[in-house]
Amino acid sequence: MYCAASAQLTVGLNGNFTKYAGELDRSTPGVGVKVGYQKERFAFELGFTNGFAITEEGTTMAYNSTTGAQKPVPAEARLSFKTISLMSNRTLIGDEESTGSFYLGFGASFVIANYKEKVKGSLESGYTVSDMSSDSENGFTLNGLLGGEYRLGKPAIFGEVGFSYPANTVGNTFVANAIPAHLGFNLGVRLKLGE
Repeated sequence: MYCAASAQLTVGLNGNFTKYAGELDRSTPGVGVKVGYQKERFAFELGFTNGFAITEEGTTMAYNSTTGAQKPVPAEARLSFKTISLMSNRTLIGDEESTGSFYLGFGASFVIANYKEKVKGSLESGYTVSDMSSDSENGFTLNGLLGGEYRLGKPAIFGEVGFSYPANTVGNTFVANAIPAHLGFNLGVRLKLGE
């Protein structure tokens, strides 16, 4: 973050690319917005990221209850992630006179995963599909990031690379967490309000 002598509010808009690990092993772009409070070398940011849906095409069986016939029909599964993050950043290189700066951040996120299956197109008359599912799960992650910012007058361009690890332990007790570990990249624009 660009360092300032007095406290300031910031707002940012960014594009996001996230690579999910584990069994999912997929990636998706997204968009995010951040609102922050910055004083000297420290900043706190509240962010929201909406990841575009990860889709997988396949087939499912449609049944005709009158004739007992069944046939495969095209189907689609969609998985999307929405993330609310609270980060604390500390500027490592740069100060209020610098055009550029680098910062390190730590924080946590609440991640919501939505899953939905649906038939592509419409079914023939008399046919139904009974095994379409939808589900929503959520969990917390612990985050770390390295970021850089370059000021272009009033706005600043920022880039970040970060890692999120599922928080699955409370004290010494294991807690199930369906959110996979993931690596994220952000590129966006940040404005200081009142500057």
